[in-house]
Amino acid sequence: MAFGRKKDEGGTAQVVSADEVAGVMTKALVRYVRKTAGEEAVSQLLSRAGEDRSAAQLEDSATWSSYAQYGALLDAAVAVTGDNQAGRHIGEYFMTDYDTTEVTDILRALGNPGECYRNIARASAKFTTVVPLDAFEVGDAHAVIQCEPRGVRRHPQDCESTKGMISQIPVLFELVPATITESECAAKGGRHCLYSVAWEQGQWSNFVEESTSMFAMAWDQEGVVEAQAELDIDDKTRIDQLERKLAASQERLEGVYGIAAELLSDEDLNAVLARIANQAAYAVNAPRYLLAVSPSGESDDIQLHHRGFEFDEASELAGELLEGSAAVSGGSRLVAPVKSSRRAYGYIAAVYPPGNEFFEQEQGILNVYADFAAAALDVVTALDESRKAEKTSRALLTFAGELAKVGSSQAVAEQLAEAVPTVVGCDRASVFLWDKDEEAFVLRAAYTVADEFRLAAGSPPGRLTPPEELPELVARASDSAYVRNLMEGDEVLIVDRKDQDSYAVGLLGEANASTSVLAPLTSSEGALGVVVALWEREIADQLRSDKHMRELMEGLANQAIVALLNAKMVDQISHMAWHDALTGLPNRRLLQDRVDQAIARSDRTGELLSLFFVDLDRFKLVNDTMGHAAGDDLICQVGQRLSDAVRKQDTVARLGGDEFCILAPGMTEPPAISELADRILATLARPFILLGSQEADISGSIGVAVAPKNGRSYDELVSCADTAMYASKEGGRNQYHVYDPELKVSSKH
Repeated sequence: MAFGRKKDEGGTAQVVSADEVAGVMTKALVRYVRKTAGEEAVSQLLSRAGEDRSAAQLEDSATWSSYAQYGALLDAAVAVTGDNQAGRHIGEYFMTDYDTTEVTDILRALGNPGECYRNIARASAKFTTVVPLDAFEVGDAHAVIQCEPRGVRRHPQDCESTKGMISQIPVLFELVPATITESECAAKGGRHCLYSVAWEQGQWSNFVEESTSMFAMAWDQEGVVEAQAELDIDDKTRIDQLERKLAASQERLEGVYGIAAELLSDEDLNAVLARIANQAAYAVNAPRYLLAVSPSGESDDIQLHHRGFEFDEASELAGELLEGSAAVSGGSRLVAPVKSSRRAYGYIAAVYPPGNEFFEQEQGILNVYADFAAAALDVVTALDESRKAEKTSRALLTFAGELAKVGSSQAVAEQLAEAVPTVVGCDRASVFLWDKDEEAFVLRAAYTVADEFRLAAGSPPGRLTPPEELPELVARASDSAYVRNLMEGDEVLIVDRKDQDSYAVGLLGEANASTSVLAPLTSSEGALGVVVALWEREIADQLRSDKHMRELMEGLANQAIVALLNAKMVDQISHMAWHDALTGLPNRRLLQDRVDQAIARSDRTGELLSLFFVDLDRFKLVNDTMGHAAGDDLICQVGQRLSDAVRKQDTVARLGGDEFCILAPGMTEPPAISELADRILATLARPFILLGSQEADISGSIGVAVAPKNGRSYDELVSCADTAMYASKEGGRNQYHVYDPELKVSSKH
């Protein structure tokens, strides 16, 4: 006989739901079979039950099954173990030997068996949604539990499993198992299953009025055997129980630590949120859960993670949650807000079918995972803001550098128009300059971001409109109050199509824009111009509350007004001009300057100098096999090792690629040259650990030139050292040569 969904009156089989039996039950079943009959029996179990899921999937607590699937597994368990009471033993195993679920922790927290039985309806929802249990009567030491299947035919072994589970509730409190009698059984044709439960010594003499007690009526026919009240547990069993509890707690703690670690990683936000949602599903063990958040707070930026829902159902519930109409816990729905001190992001929800309820304690559990989600979003949004700030700083620095090169107001306007979209993320930018003759602002530059790069990160490519293609657009004080404010003040203004200034709205229409931000360019001498950022979308309200955007526009305006770099920017740009961007070492330009200075000093004082040319061996192999990121890491580590190997007065420079030079003033004697060259070769021969885990072995080939013997200029010394380096390459690498002007190569060392 098949046990599963009943047919409706028309005879058509109803759809079998996959969210009827919790994964904790199939997990206990599989582990019981493995414990009783071995791993081979687990394979037979899956085959006999017609399962296409693996044992690992069935042991996943978040994997729910249909009641028909679970019934097939129960039948298969009886067959492969030869145990006709397999259901009863699986139920007992779940509550005692298995003993690793959050549900048993919640039951213990209730304090005593009576409270557990009173809350049996909520507890049973953790196991199944179609054969719920309900406390018909609960006394100090007895209970009557009823089970009325919902739309399924009760499986006999599932009935036995229920007996096994409810008999072990007192064991959670170190009492003997409860004694169970069943006076009616739905699996045998009854309307429902009715279980009478007794626990603790002498309990049956202290009941409520026996004539009205369902419990007493049930036990009249069975009789009662006296038993001790407390469970007699030997030391070894007690230690085993404690070790299992400790292992279960450790597993849950590691899950929490794992989430916390992911919050500090740079992993994709989707992966972190998905794990948090999965962990929440394990913790509250509901057949359906959903996490709906908006990292940016925008309605079109929703991230949705769910299980047990169809996509349309999940989307509908997410919409209700984010709108606030369903954001309240109650009944079969548990909801927790995902929010922090920074922002309210959304909600996480766990859902049962109607008629099932959650424990009150589970609200606190779900709140913890909601806080985790909020923390993850805080980390990601903070990183995003940091990246934007870094990008903005770089754009401002680049803009300042470009301004330093230009000498005309037209060039400044063009540089400013090109910088604005990168800095503030607008779609277009315009720059008006004050024309004294016209006594008006005249359009001098315009930049448009390419359509495919709208809203893109980084520096969006676009097109600077050539001056000859610019429309003749002039704005006078008499045209608009906005123009007068821009002439006389320094406040950033925001205009949208709802504005009452018809002139300003008209300009938006001509620019095919919905929102604009205008920053005046003014100085002590009066108005210099206006910089305008334009967006096609309507975001005026958002921009009005965006203090950072105003600061950016003011920063651009100030740089354009001054057209000079401040001291900090001078230092930064100077360093970039004289140092290698990857390693931070002096670059070719700075090396040449120092060599020239050393040669000039040599002419004055007679102090000689040496120039070492170092080229890495097998660097291309590292790039080709490990990637350019590993190659860059190697270059940086080589630079550091070379710096550590030389004297304080020496200069280590990177010429480019895998080529380095070392300027060693005062070092010309062969023993000193040999000592430094050997030290460099030795430090390069040590293994490199790239990107934290990949090991690489390389070596170096060195050429040395001495001034003024081998040259009296930078170019001559580099050429000679380069020739000597190639002699080292040809000689087998991992060696050095000193340049010999007669042989063109040195003697081999």
